[in-house]
Amino acid sequence: SRRQPLASPARGDRVRGRTLADSGGQVLPDVFDRFQEAAAKVNDVRRGTDAIFTAQNLRGLPQVFSQLNLLRDENGQTVFRIESGPLREILHRIEERTNYGETASGRYLADEFANEPFGWDFEVVRLLVLALIRAEKVEATSKGRTLNTMTSVEARETFSNNNLFRQASFRPRKGIEFEEVVKASEAFSDTFGEGCRELNANAIAAELREQIARHEDVVASTQSALAAHRLPGGAVLDTALGQMKAILRGSAEEAIATFNASHRAIKDAIRRATELEQVLTESRLHDLERARQAAEVAWPVLKDEPGIGPDLESRAAELADLLARETFYRDLPAIEQHARAIELEYARRFDDAQQARIDAYTTAFKQLISEPGWHDLAEQTRQDIAGKLLAGQRPLPHTVPISLLRSERDACEGRLREAIRRMQETLEGDRLASVKVHSYFSGGIETEEQLDAALAGLREECARLIGAGKKVVLS
Repeated sequence: SRRQPLASPARGDRVRGRTLADSGGQVLPDVFDRFQEAAAKVNDVRRGTDAIFTAQNLRGLPQVFSQLNLLRDENGQTVFRIESGPLREILHRIEERTNYGETASGRYLADEFANEPFGWDFEVVRLLVLALIRAEKVEATSKGRTLNTMTSVEARETFSNNNLFRQASFRPRKGIEFEEVVKASEAFSDTFGEGCRELNANAIAAELREQIARHEDVVASTQSALAAHRLPGGAVLDTALGQMKAILRGSAEEAIATFNASHRAIKDAIRRATELEQVLTESRLHDLERARQAAEVAWPVLKDEPGIGPDLESRAAELADLLARETFYRDLPAIEQHARAIELEYARRFDDAQQARIDAYTTAFKQLISEPGWHDLAEQTRQDIAGKLLAGQRPLPHTVPISLLRSERDACEGRLREAIRRMQETLEGDRLASVKVHSYFSGGIETEEQLDAALAGLREECARLIGAGKKVVLS
């Protein structure tokens, strides 16, 4: 039977400038020294993930848990091996991250353990996190809800969906010890600029919810504005909103634990949202949309135009960089200057193309009305025949691309010929006969004899048609 591949780092990953090699599921040991600690067949890992939700006890878990050395015996009971091995590594990273008030998200864990010296697969990392939750060492926050058991619908949804797992955050599960209350009090002062009135869990949780509720609206509305106007930085606010909702909805224990694990992210989100609320007025949002249009619409046209200098290229690169930064709102004057320079150059070239188009159609129309017989036509007929030439004299809106203006200008000559032909057909009816000159010269002319023959053939055809009472036009 065919061997299943081991879960391994994604193709294309590079570490120390060397490309990973995957041969029969094996990864270069000098790149990922600890890969084998969490190496397992993909299907085995998936079966293990499913079993976490349903197994009555740890003795019923699939072989992959023993293979990865995740279980041990304690007084005749099977328990997870937390003190060493892969589970200890995952728990240590969660503890380390949350101790600094940073969010330990699923994305962070997956990325962290994909790097050296581990090279652990995404699905293996997810299995290990699930094991820690089953062992009641870790709890999760997803979509504003705290998940500390595997039996809930929310838990199954979060861990069955790759994106939801990446967005979820994790923290060590612990009761409210006094040191956690003290930690929450200190974090409260740092985050909100004022101390708690009383140093006990319920009082701090109540004050915490009061402060979170006071700031939730500005964070939510700012996040919505960033998303609506396609501005960067919304993900940071969205992550913090999830933590804030969990604090508002959870118990006192859950609120303090969530806050201690994410207070820096919440503080940053509140500060950022407050700054953005003051800066992102309607006029500023309009200016930012103009800047985006300059970067995404005007510049792609200008960069291929002749005569564009390095100064404008530098401005365009700087504008794109500033618009992509989460701190874009601190560089609004520079954004406006760069966008304005691009807009002016684009407008100049647009106006030149617009005027060239109008001039071409104005000249063509004058030529049309100077043709013999033009004034013998009825007014409505003249309007119909000259319709495209008249339309070409009217300016097009600035929303049309420069390339369209130029293609319209290039089409003018053909439209003039078409209008003259229609006029002649209207005046002459069946008497009009068209002779295609190019058909007599299609093979090219290399000698005087060939020229005489072509002209003789053309003259003969014209004479024949004239003799038949036709009016000949050359095309």
